[in-house]
Amino acid sequence: MRFTTKGETLYAITLGMPRGQTAITSLAQPNPHERRRVRAVRLLGRPGAIAFRQTGQALVIDLPATLPTRHASAFAIDFA
Repeated sequence: MRFTTKGETLYAITLGMPRGQTAITSLAQPNPHERRRVRAVRLLGRPGAIAFRQTGQALVIDLPATLPTRHASAFAIDFA
C-alpha cells in the first residue's frame, strides 16, 4: 500500500488486485498519526462511496466484486 495526499484527501493505493476486504492499520481509530474519524471512502474509477468501518485495529474497506483495474486500486479517503 502506498499513500499520497491532495488537499485534505488521503489517497491509498494498493499494489496488485485486492479481494474481499483491505485493511489499513495506520488508520485505526484512534490512531497515533491522525485523531480524525474517516467520513467517506471512494474507490477511484467506480461511482459512489463504498462500505468501510474504522475499528481499533484498522480502517477496513469492503471491496466490490468487480474492481476498475487489476493492476492497482486507489481509494480516496476523506476525514470528518
